[in-house]
Amino acid sequence: MDMANEHDGAGLRVSVVIPTYNRKDSVTTAVRDLLACRDVTPHEIVVVADGCTDGTAGALRDAFPGEDRLRILEQPNQGISAARNHGAAAATGNVLLFLDDDMRAGPHLLSAHCAALAADPAVAAVVGHIPLAAETPVTPLTRGYAQWAQARADRLAAGDTDLELGDLLAGQMAVRRTAYQAIGGFDEDFTRGGTFGGEDTDFLVRLAASGVRVVFSADAVASQDYRITPAQLLRQWGQAGPAQALLSRRHPGLGPAIAADHTDPRPAARAVKRVARLVPDAAWAPVERLVVEAASRPNAGDAALAALVVARDRRYWRGVAEAGGLATVTGPIVLAYHDVVAAGQTVPDGYAVSADQLEAHLDALAAAGYRFGDPRDLADPFALAWPDSARTVYLTFDDAFAGLPEHAVPVLTDHDAAAACFVVTGLLGAPNAWDSADRMLLDESGLGDLRGAGWLLGSHTVTHPHLTQIAPTAAYRELRRSADLINAIQPGGPLLLAYPFGDHNPVVRTLARRAGYAAAFAIGTSAWSARRDPFALARLEVGAAMTADQLVVALAGVDDGYDRRPGPASVAAEQAVAAAKATGRTLLAAARRRESD
Repeated sequence: MDMANEHDGAGLRVSVVIPTYNRKDSVTTAVRDLLACRDVTPHEIVVVADGCTDGTAGALRDAFPGEDRLRILEQPNQGISAARNHGAAAATGNVLLFLDDDMRAGPHLLSAHCAALAADPAVAAVVGHIPLAAETPVTPLTRGYAQWAQARADRLAAGDTDLELGDLLAGQMAVRRTAYQAIGGFDEDFTRGGTFGGEDTDFLVRLAASGVRVVFSADAVASQDYRITPAQLLRQWGQAGPAQALLSRRHPGLGPAIAADHTDPRPAARAVKRVARLVPDAAWAPVERLVVEAASRPNAGDAALAALVVARDRRYWRGVAEAGGLATVTGPIVLAYHDVVAAGQTVPDGYAVSADQLEAHLDALAAAGYRFGDPRDLADPFALAWPDSARTVYLTFDDAFAGLPEHAVPVLTDHDAAAACFVVTGLLGAPNAWDSADRMLLDESGLGDLRGAGWLLGSHTVTHPHLTQIAPTAAYRELRRSADLINAIQPGGPLLLAYPFGDHNPVVRTLARRAGYAAAFAIGTSAWSARRDPFALARLEVGAAMTADQLVVALAGVDDGYDRRPGPASVAAEQAVAAAKATGRTLLAAARRRESD
């Protein structure tokens, strides 16, 4: 029966959309199980044969003659995203249930999805439980899948956790047609031409970002007949790497979460990235073939599976790197300089750079494709448009040293760049009092020279204290009085703050907000912010020890563990090849010993 009113559980007409590629027997079973559903039956089943060459369409017509709820569409092979969109465009129901061709619908699958949608109009999509199908042959890989699926269901059914990236699976997902249309369906750049991965996470992230709810229903059960060989697993993970690199660019901020999902802190796991980086494909291929052979045996032991995990992760990180890496930028890319001395002059300490070193830095960044941003944009740092923000560098200078107009301004002007200069407002024209080498700071006239060059002035407090080490009332006075002076010198400009010594905590950040600042910056070894907090913005500290090449590498914006040194394999790479071969031989020997016991 169809249900009749959309918001009280009636009126939900479910169109099931099944994309398939050369699995005629599997998709036939999927359709048969759907037609056996109770309580709620499909309004229609739309099967999209995506470039099938095995007679899928004919097999379905022969299996279900006269079944007017079954519609079969055929298209050239374009990938699962395009197939789902094709099926959704042809469907007539107001609920789209996307189901993969290896899913086996439980008898109450449709009614459970409808119940979850009807219970709350704000719910636009439902993902269900996908245990291993009873008919699936038991192998080490399918045992691992069964454990993962049950752990996922137990965690989500407990109701005390949000959906995570790995939970957003479109292989068994119901979505209201209106919500599907509002976000434009699946992005066909994912899975284009039959590749694997990323499209379901992208779809559901966009759906959640539109303001609707996505929920899990433990009662919506479709088991998966998960049949995969070790070779197929490696191929999928090799394709998942580029897909997730693309995903990290489509959704700024997802990069760190994706990296965390694929990062194991154990030394052996870190070694996988190193192997992926250093070992050429030609040298690794024989090892991988042996790993696949060992893991394909019915009695494959733990050692063989451990070797397969190494090969799998290598495929993944190799794919990530070849696609440009995971974009981990979650805010503006900001560099923190201090003093600049004359070209060729010995720098007084590690915090200063010479003018020629600064010029080399900016030349290298420009050659690497970076642009220099207007520091005024930093007043609203998370409004910066992606992907432009990933190739834009913002320059800042702390303390307002006296040499900046003479030695830094000409270099920046030659590069069509400006900077934010953070001023210690109680020490104008005085020597700095916190570094080992006392140097003069700019007076008000020198600050005017910076403003005339298009620079933005910001606050570095009145006396440069550790704000976390003084009383909150004293910290607030430092912040407020410095803000007042900056506003007097630079009326109408956005008010930015750099914490002295990069020192802040929740109390200090709250005081900075109260004092009227738009954003505030720390300082450290990263150019990117780990949190979306405009009062905890990171900056990469740049000093005398950093070469131009090191700076470009530091701004690569990826978390893939790859060096980008061109040319033939180095001695280190050759050593890594030998080590990888030895590791592969050891793992396989252990696997064979275990299997013969």
